Amino acid sequence: MTIFFAVKKSPDKRKKRKRILVFGIITIISFIIMLAFPSTPDLQKLDVNWEENQFEISDEVYLDLDYMPDNAEITSLEISDNDIASVEYKDGKALLTFKKEGTAEIFFIANDSVESNKETITVVDPIAEAKREEAKKEAEEARLKAEQEAKKKEEEEARLKAEQEAQRKAEEEAQQQAVLQAQQEAQENQQSSQSQVQSGGTVYWVTNGEVYHSTADCPTLSRSKNIYSGTISESGKSRPCKVCH
Repeated sequence: MTIFFAVKKSPDKRKKRKRILVFGIITIISFIIMLAFPSTPDLQKLDVNWEENQFEISDEVYLDLDYMPDNAEITSLEISDNDIASVEYKDGKALLTFKKEGTAEIFFIANDSVESNKETITVVDPIAEAKREEAKKEAEEARLKAEQEAKKKEEEEARLKAEQEAQRKAEEEAQQQAVLQAQQEAQENQQSSQSQVQSGGTVYWVTNGEVYHSTADCPTLSRSKNIYSGTISESGKSRPCKVCH
């Protein structure tokens, strides 16, 4: 800062020289003050040195700041996203404290106008992350258990179905066997009856009937009261019953 004084003209040369001398001394002192206390230049550029980009909640991290010109002064420092973190300027460094979980692209604002380089950071909450992992693990275990139970149920249903199918086939085979056996027995009985008749065995008849029977239990005789027995010639019938023969 230079201080100037106006020197009025004076007829007194001694006073004039004195004033010139004072003016020179003041000028010299002004230059010395300017050299000793230079004016601070405005901040032009700001770079933040990020050594990493993933942090945990409540972490406090000091970040180095590079700015131009070197002799500029940072009077204020803010962060673009103050929900995820807060910033405090200390000893030429930015002290960053992380508050919220998430991912954000952030930058710093110095002296209300100069913006720094941008960086995408991620903040994690170890406790919340552990809970999420535990919940994920429990969900996976529940899924596997449900799959095992479903598989076990499917296998049990298949086993029951196979048993039912085997039982059905066994019943059908038993029924078919019974039918075949009944047919065979009926055929054997018929053959036996025919043999008996042919060999002069006993036959049965009713007075008004037109046929003779090989057995008194023939269904066609169920309503007859008087059933006679004897040989074919004694029955007087010319043909056998189609039911029991």
